[in-house]
Amino acid sequence: MGRRAWARGAQDARRGERWGERHQRGGARGRRGGHGGARTACLVCETDDLAPAISCPVFKGAVECVAGGVAFELGAPSARDACGPVTISDDAPASYAVGSTLVSYTATDVAGNTNTCATTVVVSDTTPPELTCPVATTVQAGEGLCGAVVALTPEASDACDGAAVTVVGPTAEELYRPGTTEVSFAAIDGAGHVVTCQTSVTVEGVEPLRIDCPDVIAVNAAPTECGWPQAVSADVIDVCAVGATVQSDRDNFPIGTSVVSFHASNDRGDVADCATAVTVADVTPPTVDCGIGAGETLFPGAFPTSASDACTATLEVTDVRCLKGVGTGNAVRFTEGCDVELQGGRVVFVRSVPWDDDGVAVEWVASATDPSGNNTTTDCTAAIDLSQVDTDSDTVPDVSDNCRVVFNTDQSDLDEDGVGDVCDDSPSDGIAANGGGGCAGGGGGGGLAFAAAALGLAVLLRRRRVA
Repeated sequence: MGRRAWARGAQDARRGERWGERHQRGGARGRRGGHGGARTACLVCETDDLAPAISCPVFKGAVECVAGGVAFELGAPSARDACGPVTISDDAPASYAVGSTLVSYTATDVAGNTNTCATTVVVSDTTPPELTCPVATTVQAGEGLCGAVVALTPEASDACDGAAVTVVGPTAEELYRPGTTEVSFAAIDGAGHVVTCQTSVTVEGVEPLRIDCPDVIAVNAAPTECGWPQAVSADVIDVCAVGATVQSDRDNFPIGTSVVSFHASNDRGDVADCATAVTVADVTPPTVDCGIGAGETLFPGAFPTSASDACTATLEVTDVRCLKGVGTGNAVRFTEGCDVELQGGRVVFVRSVPWDDDGVAVEWVASATDPSGNNTTTDCTAAIDLSQVDTDSDTVPDVSDNCRVVFNTDQSDLDEDGVGDVCDDSPSDGIAANGGGGCAGGGGGGGLAFAAAALGLAVLLRRRRVA
């Protein structure tokens, strides 16, 4: 028994020597850097404190980005441990984004010792995006617009970014002017690659320059004008508003209907013409002046009745009459001693015999008509101041005239009997005159009436009718 135990002890001693030799060789290899000091053989010891060996896969070159990244299989690392199996873990993503990604691997042995390594994966985006422009289009201009409103929608995509591509260009609604407009678009992906495309929009059917010509331009002449001395105007319509102007070929339009032509143009070289009628109406009636204020102070009285109108007027004087008892409410017409004549548009009154009546007036109707048919009718009334009546028109009123019915401006009275020599049967006998005929001192002539009578203008009464 003792010999066998020794034998076993000797065997154990020899095993220990061999173990020590192997341990020394393994340690030497570790120190020479085989696996960074990782154990390659399991040594008999109470504690396993050596890390396992691990080797990372090698990434070469770069891979192209697809749909935002790459689901790339890098490969498995290699790992070993002298004392048992090794567990490997890593932080590799499911998909690699564009750029460099560091992937770390960790090896863990049964004793919990770990060792790590890392490798870098590079993903590149070298493919530019794709951009498709809308096809060139021709559209009709909108009503009342200088062009057409159009929205263009280009299509852009990218192998890496998908639809998340920035598009630069007029994608919203834009007003495109008449003619052809070249339009450019650009697409930019996340890597900064840029592609461009071009298209065009052609706008046709823009409303042409035109003049809004009414069928008739109707105006009323001013009261002081026989016509329309100014130019007339028309509206010019230019949806593109490029300095449009309009001019007429004439001004100064007479009463009635005339034709006027208009010409319009703009900065673009467009022109338009039209013609229309201009109707000028005279709506102002004539003015009638009875002339009473301008009448002669002494009879025969002459009243220059007149009419005025910017277009001329025809005057007609009618219904001339003498009235007495004016102001009493019982005015009556009389003719004796009141002779009325029309002389060249003037109303002339001549008193052929002395008047002894108070409240005497002369009336007439003045009617004026212009070429357009406008009419004014006026009742004219001139009250007579008997103190100013001069029956014989010798400039000496009857109240002072020594011979009221015979013209004697010098009022000669040689016998100083108060009767003028032209009325005195014996102008130098010194005997009072006894003749008639209205001479001072004579009989049957109504001397008291003659002493008070004179014909003139005192009060102006006018009644006006405008037709």
